Amino acid sequence: MIKGTRIFLVPCQRAGLQSARGGRVDIHVEMSQQPASIEALTLLLGRILLTPDERPALVIPDYWKHFCSGEFGLKEGRPREGFPMFPSCLEKDPAATPPIPIDKPEPPYTPMARSAKVQGAVVLLVGVNAQGSVRDVEVLKPLGYGLDDQAVETVQTWRFKPAICNGVPTPVRVMVEVVFRLLAVEPVF
Repeated sequence: MIKGTRIFLVPCQRAGLQSARGGRVDIHVEMSQQPASIEALTLLLGRILLTPDERPALVIPDYWKHFCSGEFGLKEGRPREGFPMFPSCLEKDPAATPPIPIDKPEPPYTPMARSAKVQGAVVLLVGVNAQGSVRDVEVLKPLGYGLDDQAVETVQTWRFKPAICNGVPTPVRVMVEVVFRLLAVEPVF
């Protein structure tokens, strides 16, 4: 068993990403057989933990890479071919309609965000195909505390009425804001 303190990155408006401590974490590793050497054990642990000489860029989810590009020396994300921004449809067809969410479940709060009483919005760039399915999600403005992951995972399940341009369903990218609010529960007497 490995015991330690969890460190995570929290986006801040002024300072970019800052590290914060998130309490104790216990990692249990079960092995079917004993490692043959210290090198084998090191290789095994390297699959679980990030070593000091490894770059965080290797483990950052794709949808965070655009936001973190300056922080970790990442290159810009992959090109988004086939998903032009919706306003470009308006240039071709002033009567174009954007994709409209028809099934949009709410993302859950993470325990860490709930205990820190974090509220706010995660802004996502979402590619919606001609069938109304989400095919590409990128975090533009993160909130941290695991809420970005929750927003991305949930938005990937959304269904849209597709954008219509020149009378045809068209794949486009749109910005989506996912708002996280803690509801104060009033006691009932």
